[in-house]
Amino acid sequence: MRAAFQPSPPRQTDRAAFWLMMQVGMIVGFATSYPANHGLLLRGLEERMPAEPEAALQFGPPPGGAPRWNR
Repeated sequence: MRAAFQPSPPRQTDRAAFWLMMQVGMIVGFATSYPANHGLLLRGLEERMPAEPEAALQFGPPPGGAPRWNR
């Protein structure tokens, strides 16, 4: 239990192994999430993402104001 609260050493982001494993993680994440999202779309439980950022604003800006990409 004590080991869970020990600070971890800083990540060495200047190493090729770090970026290789980052890419492996992105590929694995995509491969595992794609079937779940596809199934949600087929069942109508999820909506497709708009192709353009402006299409997301067809009902006006969000309650907090303009979206971040326009600030």
